[in-house]
Amino acid sequence: MTHFVTQRGENHPGDPFSSFNLGRHSGEDLTRVMRNRAALCRALSIPSSALVQPRQVHGNEVLSIPPNFLSWKDTEQMEYVSRADGLVTDLPRVCLAVSTADCVPLLFYDSRRRVIGASHAGWRGTVGHIALRTVEVMQGIYGSNPENIYVAIGPSIGESAFEVGDEVADAFATAYPVHRRKIISPRRGDNGRHHIDLWVANRADLLSAGIRDEHISVAGICTYTRNDLFFSSRRAGGKLFGRFLSGIFLH
Repeated sequence: MTHFVTQRGENHPGDPFSSFNLGRHSGEDLTRVMRNRAALCRALSIPSSALVQPRQVHGNEVLSIPPNFLSWKDTEQMEYVSRADGLVTDLPRVCLAVSTADCVPLLFYDSRRRVIGASHAGWRGTVGHIALRTVEVMQGIYGSNPENIYVAIGPSIGESAFEVGDEVADAFATAYPVHRRKIISPRRGDNGRHHIDLWVANRADLLSAGIRDEHISVAGICTYTRNDLFFSSRRAGGKLFGRFLSGIFLH
């Protein structure tokens, strides 16, 4: 099994995409993005066709990759993943990846059944419990035992940088009534806004799914703070910004 997280590459003044933007829907010239994605696949020694992503619509739908998926037409593949924010598979040499720039990338690996998963947990996906949903799909389709699943919570916006208004804070309070005090910080600062800890929220879902605490790895790297290494939507002010990839595949 191989898993990875890319970085933004060399920064160029005035260029929001730097040198290694991998986001197909980021607004950058698609030819350049696809050239970067091809370079990544060469470094991983996999064909470009093996790099598979969900469409990422800020939901909680998780799909399994059918055995003949890579033989489908591009339009058929895109239609299949068009509503998904997470993917799982037991197929070797199929690289599941998610693109992010503050949202939480989640990578899953069942060491017994040899099943992998990759999910995109924005704040909506997090309150939709996509981490829990991914484990449920691995259980339902592949018979995974949560105790055998390892999960990586990748670089994403940290609690100190993730300021939200009442609507988002209320959504987390409803979704996590038991853990709300650990996830939602009291109002602070001049603007009196709440702060949300996405890492704690997703970890809570994983533990409730039966994942062992020692099997959960949190990168602990804030993309907003380390914008020199990773793309950050908030740091870019919601304007043009690139995406980095987090992925995993079986050998």
